[in-house]
Amino acid sequence: MLRQQRPPVPLGGRGLSAGGDPRSGAAFLLILVLAALLSAIVVAFLSLSSKRLALGTSDEAGKRAAALALLAQTNLIGNLKNEMAAGFANPLAPAQPAFLQVAGPAGPLNLLYPANAWSAVPARSGRLAPPNLVKWSTRAAPFYAESVPSSYPWRARFLPAQPASPVSTLDRSANGKVIPLKRWNATWLLPKKTPFSVDATPVPFPVPDWVCLNARGDQRNSLLTQRADPIVGRYAYLVFDEGGLLDTCVAGFDSRLEPAVVAAKASVRHADLRPLLEAGGLSPAEVTACSNAFVQWRDPGFFANPALNYSNTLRFLAPPVPGALFAGNRALVSRQALIRMMQDRLPGNLSARQNVLQYLGTFSRSLAQPNLSLTWPGVTPPLLPSATGGNNGAGWNERYPNPVQHLNPPFALVRVKVPLTRADGRLALPGEPLVKKRFSLTWLNLLEKSGTAEPGSQIERLLGLSRAKVEDPWLYRAGQKRILTLNEVADLAGPF
Repeated sequence: MLRQQRPPVPLGGRGLSAGGDPRSGAAFLLILVLAALLSAIVVAFLSLSSKRLALGTSDEAGKRAAALALLAQTNLIGNLKNEMAAGFANPLAPAQPAFLQVAGPAGPLNLLYPANAWSAVPARSGRLAPPNLVKWSTRAAPFYAESVPSSYPWRARFLPAQPASPVSTLDRSANGKVIPLKRWNATWLLPKKTPFSVDATPVPFPVPDWVCLNARGDQRNSLLTQRADPIVGRYAYLVFDEGGLLDTCVAGFDSRLEPAVVAAKASVRHADLRPLLEAGGLSPAEVTACSNAFVQWRDPGFFANPALNYSNTLRFLAPPVPGALFAGNRALVSRQALIRMMQDRLPGNLSARQNVLQYLGTFSRSLAQPNLSLTWPGVTPPLLPSATGGNNGAGWNERYPNPVQHLNPPFALVRVKVPLTRADGRLALPGEPLVKKRFSLTWLNLLEKSGTAEPGSQIERLLGLSRAKVEDPWLYRAGQKRILTLNEVADLAGPF
């Protein structure tokens, strides 16, 4: 018997033949599209999650690094304070390890006098170093050491920090990273190894060693692995002395300044930047252009009024006051700002401008307050009587055992007793030093040969001198029988 064989039917019903249902094919395509979209969403989610994880890890690492940097700064400042305290002496009681306390606006203050010339400045970590470099983390020595016996009288009470760990910052860490030499010259305070190159790699200098810290923030020099006391961080440092650098917020003048004003050198404003620029490698034309461009950017207030004579403005300008600017002028608020200015905004050869940065700073360390002290035992000079070349001040100091009442007292001990207004218009609060600034020699310009001064005039207020006629002699505080001591002046109401 013959049977007719039917063709096989594919899975899914009647199949995708021309005569089949087209909806089944559309459903299949829709499934493929949804699967592709789902895969894309999953990939995007995983990518975003990994980025957020990386950002979170980086943020956490940044917080740990910032905390370690703050701890390192605190330790370093604390070590410097310990060194200062170890080398102090109380001029009123040299044998006692007690700070000399003076009155301050917010309460008593500790006044530190250096015991000798060696403790008056920070001890250097070694001898073979560039001039500006004072301290660096080293395994070879503690934070400070006595170069002369007894130069730190209270060293036992204020111990120096331990030497650093015996690991150089040039040694590669476990992850292969190392601190390159040019990174240590990010401040541009070290001379460049190649002066005619823009590469910051410095001349040979003492490369710092690492200071390792445990979880408590204490220094740990043993590098052996200890599960109970692991090393969780490390830091290294260089300490530079910027006290001898020119303050670029003040130093420098325009080439139009009269030579007679330059020669007077009345203040830091008259310091000439051009020799430094020339020594850095700039040509004579570049030196003038660079110096003028910098001064005109910093001191536009001096050039704002064309009617004013620039030389006369600087001739009679008072010495700069820390924290105060001449109206219209600008200041560099950080060393980073100085570096950007010298490298990016001034004309002239770039490598030469980089060479000058090691001589420039953004603040002045010069002490404007008189710090005379003649109270050390056996040092106070005797006051001679009139018969032997002295004056009527003989015997004054013997009547007053308190050195604050002496004719030449320690300036830092004489404090404001009642509120008063100083000569510059600032308010002096009780507890502040009575004399905060040295006598300004520019005030002598007020005394002219044909000048006069009535009581209450600027000359009488600043110098205490007056005269009604040109032919009359200058009188100091007319009607006053003697010059008052600083302690007596502190009982008055100023101005000073």
